[in-house]
Amino acid sequence: MEWHRNNAWPDPFIQVDRQAIRAPIELMVDDGWQLENTIPDELFNPETQELTRAGKMKVRTTLTEMPMKRRMVFVQRGKTDEITETRLRSVEKAATEIMGTAGPGMVALTDMVPRGGSGGYYQRIKTQYENSTPEPRLPAMSGEGDY
Repeated sequence: MEWHRNNAWPDPFIQVDRQAIRAPIELMVDDGWQLENTIPDELFNPETQELTRAGKMKVRTTLTEMPMKRRMVFVQRGKTDEITETRLRSVEKAATEIMGTAGPGMVALTDMVPRGGSGGYYQRIKTQYENSTPEPRLPAMSGEGDY
């Protein structure tokens, strides 16, 4: 028995090794999709904690355009339980309007905080970048043979 096992090496162990490599990568992929499908603070009205128009568009995109197995909306927790509940109800309402009765089952809470910021912030960064870019110039030609 031991002889057969030793002579079959590495075949009996390949699947275990492959799974050991795939498992952490699958976790990272899942976390990436969760971050992509998270509704962050910026997409809620700061006074009412209801979804903004952009937030509703993000929910619609997540539930209709993402791959089928990735159609889950994650709601970023608020600073208080009341804020979190209001956000959750707002997103569930939007999901129901988009998907019908299946909507609320596609919404979950998350503690992950996606990187990002407001549109105004990114517009300022873009404007500063464009303003700091020098004008393109060709060097002056010094003689007839220069190309």
